[in-house]
Amino acid sequence: MIWLDLENLIRHVESGHRPSGIQRVTFELSASLVAAGGGAVRVCRHARAPHGFVELDWADVEARLAALMTRDAPARREAPSPRERPEAA
Repeated sequence: MIWLDLENLIRHVESGHRPSGIQRVTFELSASLVAAGGGAVRVCRHARAPHGFVELDWADVEARLAALMTRDAPARREAPSPRERPEAA
């Protein structure tokens, strides 16, 4: 049995941040490992008790994180062209 600890990824999302960078890599690797593991790979997070972990349902975690990662990102303002940049004083 292989356990993947997703605590950092979950805390990142719970704090109101969308997954990016390392969180996306963690998600994609977890998805691949769970799919290839034939039931031998499971996911967990830290328990509220001082020691231990709580098993998570991968389908639930995957659905929630996938929804967050596919939502349209807010429009970003592009960097101004050199003409629009204020002159150095």
